[in-house]
Parts: sequence; structure tokens; C-alpha cells
Amino acid sequence: PRSQPLPRAVAQGRETESLALETFAALPENQQEVLRLKFQEQLSYKEISEVTGFPVTNVRYLLHISLKRVRERLRERLDLASSTLRETV
Repeated sequence: PRSQPLPRAVAQGRETESLALETFAALPENQQEVLRLKFQEQLSYKEISEVTGFPVTNVRYLLHISLKRVRERLRERLDLASSTLRETV
């Protein structure tokens, strides 16, 4: 059994992380803020509302649309990378 990750897996992990950070940076500032507070600071919707001054309904909406945008962008970029890889093989 391998205790060290395969070099290819490490490279793919770094590429995916870089892509996720790039996608996050492309979001509007208010969406970045609620994502950071939810996932990095692990705050509740109510706590995020208190920090940002946004109503809880807006916090839920901002989280929903920002996660949707991140998923869509990552899916697009990963699909593009996958099709480019298939063309070179």
C-alpha cells in the first residue's frame, strides 16, 4: 500500500485548488464574504446576517447563487480541461 499520494494526483489536486481559488476570486465581494463566513469561519446564517447586516433571507440567497456559480464555473473548466486532455491522447 502506498502511503504517499501519486504525483499525478497531487498535481491534479493542486490544479483543482488553484481553479477553485480563481473561481472564488471572480465572485462579487458580497458573495465571497458570505462563503468565507459560512465555510471558513463556520458561522450560522443568523451569525452571517449579524456580521454582514444582510437579512437572513439574503444570506441564504447569496450562498445559494454563489455556490451555484462556483459549481458551474468549475464544471465548465474541468470539462474543458478533460476534452483538451482527450484531444492530446
